[in-house]
Amino acid sequence: SGGSSGGPQVVVPKFPVGSVVQTSAHALMRREEDLHSEQLHELSKGDRCTVLAQSGRRLKVRDHNPARHGAVGWISCVLQTGQPLVELVEEEEEAEDEGDDDDEDAEDVSEAEDDGGSEVESCEQA
Repeated sequence: SGGSSGGPQVVVPKFPVGSVVQTSAHALMRREEDLHSEQLHELSKGDRCTVLAQSGRRLKVRDHNPARHGAVGWISCVLQTGQPLVELVEEEEEAEDEGDDDDEDAEDVSEAEDDGGSEVESCEQA
């Protein structure tokens, strides 16, 4: 008894839904969250997936590899030893966010101009 207290505590990183991850080692994709469920295929190092859900060490992902036609399954994000199996890919997300910000700025500017115009008219009338 008490065997678990001696080993290192595995810290499981949080992967937001919709984020893109890249495998840093081989990872088995299974049909269900259960580690004993049917094995769908093996992801190679550097394969990318989109996170659909997370449950502890298990991630539900959609495979980006066109050869597997967007397969959906479960992989481990970290081994029981604490070794990470996937890492967040951040460059793509940042590029998309910047595009959204530009659109919002343009809308804000046009609204400010409209307000300024109405204020000038009311002053002239007075």
